[in-house]
Amino acid sequence: MAALPIATFLVYLPSAEFASAQDSAERFNLNLSSDVFAPGDTVILYGKVIPEDAIVVRLFDPSGKVLRLETFTARSDGTITEQVFVWPEPSKQYPFGIYSLEVRSSIVPSDVKTFSVYYVDITGAGSSSGAPSSASLVVKLDAPTLVSTNSQFRIFVQVTYNGALVNAEDEQLSNLLGSSHIHFGDSTNATAISLSGRFHKLHEGLYYADVTLDRDGSYIMHSIAFHNGFLSHDSRVVVASSASIGSVQESVNRLNERLDVTNRSLDQTNASLNTTKNALTQFAQDTSSTIGQMRDASGQINGLILPILVLISIIIALQISLFARIRASYR
Repeated sequence: MAALPIATFLVYLPSAEFASAQDSAERFNLNLSSDVFAPGDTVILYGKVIPEDAIVVRLFDPSGKVLRLETFTARSDGTITEQVFVWPEPSKQYPFGIYSLEVRSSIVPSDVKTFSVYYVDITGAGSSSGAPSSASLVVKLDAPTLVSTNSQFRIFVQVTYNGALVNAEDEQLSNLLGSSHIHFGDSTNATAISLSGRFHKLHEGLYYADVTLDRDGSYIMHSIAFHNGFLSHDSRVVVASSASIGSVQESVNRLNERLDVTNRSLDQTNASLNTTKNALTQFAQDTSSTIGQMRDASGQINGLILPILVLISIIIALQISLFARIRASYR
């Protein structure tokens, strides 16, 4: 009986990374009851993890700040069904927007899952049955970039919601803009100056506040608007200096006056130079005319003198001839 050939079988095993990911998905399989929530809705976490694993749940707001921290323990079979929390009415701490819910295993720290959850207004901004529609709250801050220390100045804020101006009376402004504040520009001072109660209505959607800064330095004006459950921010940098802006303006005005005086003096100098130039030109013309007249007069004088000189020469020659004859006659 002939020997049968030995068959060679190649077995490909999953890499450690793949196996780890696969194992993680199997042992850490968690889900949420929904990804869109409205005020009053309950966030329910369910699934299967390592038996009796302590699950740490953290809720992050749209800016990345941790709002809630909860811990739940799985059953002995690894199943878990827990009500994490109930969404409150929208506030400055819980405005409508996109949040992150992170769940993490205490036994295997690498087992982490993060959910994006939408907190919406089902009456206007979205629905708990689908992704939220867009709503836009916009705040715009306008402030001077340079102010004088211990001198009052004014900042202006415009608030719009879905393109429309948000109208609020003075007594409602503490809720609309009451969280606005001023940060010091240096990290050594963590305190802030509150602008609550300082805003007044200028026009529908337009508001102002009078501010005084008591020391030199850079400041960040931070306006925060809260309306219909939405939150919006804007900021400006303001530099306060003990050098009075009025004195700087006075210096500029004095410099302008001196420049004006200098310009007038230059104009007068130019006028004097033009007058001198005109006088020199006239003098040159007069001198040229005088020389011409003298040249003409010299020609006339020469015409008169030459005949006289000729006559004088003739007379002298006759006298010499006469004297010669008289002298010869005496000999």
